[in-house]
Amino acid sequence: MTNGINWIEIDDSADKWTIAQYVGAVAEPGREFELVPSESGYRKLIGWLKQLGSEVRVVYEAGPCGYELYRKFRQKKISSEVAAPSLTPRRPGERVKTNRCDAAKLAKLYRAGELTLIVVPDAEHEALRDLIRIRDERFEGESHLGRPPDISPSRHSPNHRPPRITRTSVRPRWQRRESQIEPWLTSRRRSQIACNRPKWIEGGNR
Repeated sequence: MTNGINWIEIDDSADKWTIAQYVGAVAEPGREFELVPSESGYRKLIGWLKQLGSEVRVVYEAGPCGYELYRKFRQKKISSEVAAPSLTPRRPGERVKTNRCDAAKLAKLYRAGELTLIVVPDAEHEALRDLIRIRDERFEGESHLGRPPDISPSRHSPNHRPPRITRTSVRPRWQRRESQIEPWLTSRRRSQIACNRPKWIEGGNR
């Protein structure tokens, strides 16, 4: 039964959220609007969801902005899920792509049960995964790109704009990520990270 359920889809990007609401089985959206990803935006979005009254189910696609929305919704006891974008059904030849169209389409697919949902890692595992990715990628592709990979996606701050990454900027980012996960680590895990820390993090070029 979908009667009375508020199906909410958020097209999540670094500069704005595009939100589509469908109520029950109604074909037309109940509301479509945009918010700026900021602390004020979070408050407005959560306040709006709370005042809807009936059951609320929120979904958005996994992307570079990460899982902060999911975690904030869960903290506020709002049902939230994250979909795998590569497994979202798409019509053959579908070319028109706007944030508004994406939000409406995902809300309808969510209501129909046609999205593939993922298991969201907790903050500890996400931070550890970042460190592993930095270590494994190292400077892969540096010889033809002239710079290391972008290891600081926009999920770390709602208003973050990743700068052009240079060799010297990677070291403090690794160290910052280590400090963020430090409270969760066991002594064994600390030793594992230290053993696998690339030499260039300590101050060398490699």
